[in-house]
Amino acid sequence: MFAQDYRVEHIGVEKGLSQGSPYHMLKDSRGFMWFGTQDGLNRYDGHSFRVYKPDPNNPYTLHGVNIAGIVEDRRGNIWLGTEEGLNCYERSTEHFTLIVDKKHAGIKKRTAPFYADQDELWYIREGEGMLAYHFKTKTHRVIAPEVFITQDFDYIDWTTRTPAGDVWMVGDKGVVRYNIKEKKYHYYFSQSPKNELGTPLNIICLYVDAKNTVWLGSLNGVIRIDNTYTTFQFFDNSAEGQPIGAVYSIAEGINQKLWIGTQRNGFWILNPAKLTLQPLSLPLVTPRKLDNYEITRIYVDNRGIVWANVDPDGLLKVIPNASVLRKITDSPDSPDERRLDNFSVRCFAQSPDGNVWVGTEGSLNVYQPKNRTIIKRYLTKAAMPTIPSLNFIKSLLRDSHNRMWLGTYGGIMYFDPKVEKFTLFQFDKNPSRNNYTRNITELSDSLFLLGTPQGPWIFNVQKATFSRPPMLKNRNVFSVFQSKDSTIWVSSYFDGLYGYRYRNNQWKQVYYGMKYFNINVIREDTIRRKLWVGTEKGLLELNP
Repeated sequence: MFAQDYRVEHIGVEKGLSQGSPYHMLKDSRGFMWFGTQDGLNRYDGHSFRVYKPDPNNPYTLHGVNIAGIVEDRRGNIWLGTEEGLNCYERSTEHFTLIVDKKHAGIKKRTAPFYADQDELWYIREGEGMLAYHFKTKTHRVIAPEVFITQDFDYIDWTTRTPAGDVWMVGDKGVVRYNIKEKKYHYYFSQSPKNELGTPLNIICLYVDAKNTVWLGSLNGVIRIDNTYTTFQFFDNSAEGQPIGAVYSIAEGINQKLWIGTQRNGFWILNPAKLTLQPLSLPLVTPRKLDNYEITRIYVDNRGIVWANVDPDGLLKVIPNASVLRKITDSPDSPDERRLDNFSVRCFAQSPDGNVWVGTEGSLNVYQPKNRTIIKRYLTKAAMPTIPSLNFIKSLLRDSHNRMWLGTYGGIMYFDPKVEKFTLFQFDKNPSRNNYTRNITELSDSLFLLGTPQGPWIFNVQKATFSRPPMLKNRNVFSVFQSKDSTIWVSSYFDGLYGYRYRNNQWKQVYYGMKYFNINVIREDTIRRKLWVGTEKGLLELNP
C-alpha cells in the first residue's frame, strides 16, 4: 500500500532467534543488536544471529539463560543480568565472566544492570537492592537497599537512570523515584504511606523523556506525569473513542512521538506535543494479527528503527519513513503516477524545485516528495524508440548554476527546463564506439570531468567542446569525484584510486592506492575529512 509509511519485517526463531520472548534489547557501539530472551543472549548483525548459552564444559560461557537487562560500558563490553547473577561479556576475548560479590559468593540471585558510566555499572539485585560495581577496584557498593525485582520468569526490568539525577523503578504498585543526591525515595500511584501522587495502580512499564516528563503504562492506558511530579494526565482512548487497554511498553521515536505497545491491541502512537493518541496500522507480517500479541518491549535504535517483541513470536522490525521508491516498485497494482516504469535505479539528484530526479535503465522520472507521485517522465522507450542508449541513465548532476545534466550510454545531456528539451553532447564522433558517460563531476563553473570506458574526458560547458586530460587514457574509469579540498579522485577498473590536483591547466598526481580494487563510487565525509569508497569488496573508509 503506497500510503504506508513503514517497512515491516518479522524475525522469529525460524531465522535464528533463540527464543520468542526477547524482553531486553540494546544496540551497541559497533552496530550489533543484542536481544535478551528467556533462553539465552542473541547478537544480530542484520542478517544472522549468534546465540550465547551456558556450556557446563566451558567456564567462559554465559551464566544463566533468562536475560534481565543489557548495558554496554565505555570500553565496549556488554553487561547483562540473569537468574544466576551479573555477567560481563568481554568483547576482546569473547569470554563471559560471572561477576561475584565476595560477600555473597555461591549465591545465585536475579540481577538486572541498567546504567554504566566511565567508572561504574549500576544494577539491581534480588534481596540486596540497587548496587554499583566499580570497574577498577572490582568492588560493589549498595546505593539503595529498597528495589523492586521479582522472581517471575517473565520479569521485565524498566529501571531507568535519568540525567536529572533520579532512578525510576516500577514497584509492586505504582512507581518509585529514587533521588541519588538526596538518597530519598518518592512514591507515585503507590500503596506506600509516603505516596505523593495518584491512587494505587498497577504500573507495567515506564519511560522518562528528555524533558524529564514521565510516561507510565497501566492496565487502562498511558499516564503522563509532568516534570515537577505534581500533576498527571490519563490517555486511554483515541480521538474516535477507541480504548487502548493495557499498555505494556513505551519508547520514543526519532520524531519525539511515543510508540506504545499494548496487550492484544497492537501499536499506538502518542504525540506529546499535541497530546493525542491514535492506533497504528501496520502490514501483517507476523504469524498472527497484532491484536493477538502482548507487545512487551519496544526499543528504538539510533537510526530510528523500531524493534518490538511480539510475544511469543519473536521480533518485529519497523522502519519508519522507509524508502518510498521501494514501496512503489513493490506494488504492481499501483497507479502509473506511483510507479517507476523501470526498477533498475542508477542515480538520483534533487532539482532546484525540490523534486527528485530518478535515473533508471529505461527513463528519467521526476518524483515529487510532497505528493509522493511521479509527475514527469522523460526519455522513455515510447518517446525514443530509435535511440535506446540515451534513456539508459548512469549519472545525474545538478551543477553550481542549478542546471541538470545526465550521463547516459549515448553521451552527456543538458536539460532545458523552459522548453523541457534535452541537448546531447558526444565526446567521440566515431559511430563504431559509444559515448558511455558513467560519471560527471564539476571542476569549475565551466568545466566538467567525465568518467568513461575510454578514460576521463574534460567537457567545456561554455564552448561545448571536449578534450582529454593527460592521464589514464583508454582506462575504464568507474568513478570521478572532487573533494572539498579540490582533490580530484578517479578510479579505473581494478586499477586502484588516483588523486589529482588541477591548477593553471596543469594536472599533478598526489595519491595512488587501493590497487586491485574495483571502485564504483566515491563520496566525502566533509566533517571528518574522510572518503567513503564503495568497492566490490564492500564499503571502505579512507584517510588520504
